[in-house]
Amino acid sequence: MLVGPKVQRAHPQRELARLAEAMGCPVVLQPAAKGCFPEDHSQFAGVFWGQVSTLAADAIVNWADQTQALLSATTTVFVDTGDSWFNGSQLRLPRGPEFEIEMQWGHIGWSIPASFGYALSKPHKRTIVLIGDGAF
Repeated sequence: MLVGPKVQRAHPQRELARLAEAMGCPVVLQPAAKGCFPEDHSQFAGVFWGQVSTLAADAIVNWADQTQALLSATTTVFVDTGDSWFNGSQLRLPRGPEFEIEMQWGHIGWSIPASFGYALSKPHKRTIVLIGDGAF
């Protein structure tokens, strides 16, 4: 999970730790997000900031392009409003996956409940959700 500076506004320390623990994923912070996740937590992986990133954070963030390998005919990708639009539009979809995007600013945050409902209705499919700054 890559955590950006807009998360700081919500003072999410407890909730962010609970989410990371539930997901079982490493947590990488951008510099302006320092303080919103405990750096002594076993899932803290470092700070990502381009050329001066910590080694672990750099490896995790640069691994993210392997998301492409997760795309198959049984995948559905939900892309939320905001920065996620731009990243989602860069995915190269093979034949078969579904791609759900809502291009209206009034729909910020729609991808989370939409993807939950979709995943419950189609448990045989993989659901990937792209969300980020300006989206939730």
